[in-house]
Amino acid sequence: MDASYRIERIREKTVIWIAWHLPREVVKWAFIRAFAHASTGPWGNTHPDSLTYKEVYDRWEQGDEDPPVNLEEALLP
Repeated sequence: MDASYRIERIREKTVIWIAWHLPREVVKWAFIRAFAHASTGPWGNTHPDSLTYKEVYDRWEQGDEDPPVNLEEALLP
């Protein structure tokens, strides 16, 4: 077995383990963010209810976007 393959498998298993142990609230907001990303910008005419999970995934993989708000502004009163 190739060493780079083993390293990649360990990395993947670690990421999956982290994903399964995240707080539900964090996962909920990540889910909302992914659907928002898939229905704004170049896909602004797409209603989130009409998206499939595959479309959301494909659009997410096409590129990142900047966070919609400044974290300090969102947390400060």
